[in-house]
Amino acid sequence: MFGGVWLYYMDEFVEVDCGGLSLLECALAKAGEAGCRASRACLWDGVVEIFCAGGGAAKLLPTPHALYQYYQHQTEARCLEGLN
Repeated sequence: MFGGVWLYYMDEFVEVDCGGLSLLECALAKAGEAGCRASRACLWDGVVEIFCAGGGAAKLLPTPHALYQYYQHQTEARCLEGLN
């Protein structure tokens, strides 16, 4: 159960409540609410990146500072393909 995490999309951070969803479920739901149709998801150490069909990506992060760490380690992320 998670809550108080951050969605980074379109160069903006927004604090969101996952309402008991897993991080992946929450990332998919919040990205969808923001207009992102998920095509791929990558997970790394508490960060979920949702790649949007047609371009762009949304990231669910434990803190805004985790974005920098994720970019340094994103090659280590586990990815799920073909989500749409």
